Amino acid sequence: MSYQTTSDFLRMFGYSSLEELPELPKYKLDENKQIVIDELVENQENEQELQEAQEEAKTKTENQQENQDKIRK
Repeated sequence: MSYQTTSDFLRMFGYSSLEELPELPKYKLDENKQIVIDELVENQENEQELQEAQEEAKTKTENQQENQDKIRK
């Protein structure tokens, strides 16, 4: 199967040729034959890691504050 586009369609989105179109994302099929875009998976994993690091830093800061409060008493 192949697809075609027109120059009018490209101009509508600010492109003058097919070469200017961005590269398609890399993808793979999961066990259910559903498309999984690697970039999206990586972004979700990175967001989860960032959230965990933020929570850990918050807990550490709270613990430090509690220790300082104990020392002051």
